[in-house]
Amino acid sequence: GQIEKIKQDIDKQVTAVKNVEGINALVIKNDTDLNIAKERLVELEKQGRLGKNRTAESVLEEIKKDKGKNLQYFDNNRLVTEVFINQQKAVDNFDKAVGSHEILHSVLGNAIGVQPKLFKNGYDGLRKYLNKQYWIIKL
Repeated sequence: GQIEKIKQDIDKQVTAVKNVEGINALVIKNDTDLNIAKERLVELEKQGRLGKNRTAESVLEEIKKDKGKNLQYFDNNRLVTEVFINQQKAVDNFDKAVGSHEILHSVLGNAIGVQPKLFKNGYDGLRKYLNKQYWIIKL
């Protein structure tokens, strides 16, 4: 039924980006997947990629509580996004778009940057453009 359809949609979204450079995505469906996520987070923590005051355990707890989580960092001047999708939380919330949402962070990060000051400039420009388009369409 509807739950299986949500699971399939999430899997399709993640499969679509499997070979996209700079995006690593994992759907967490069971304890085995949770352990894979933990191993990856420990590796990222050792590399100093989780940010200040964050540990593999703290990020894993965030993943357990939310539908989706993404981490972004630079590797050789290239933006990399780690996407973790908690399938059960997504199903519980009837959210079949969680994969697309998390992946969009990567797309936007690559398009307008992830540095707060630069991101704000890009965001403000995009918002201004969309508002202008809205009024043109409305008239």
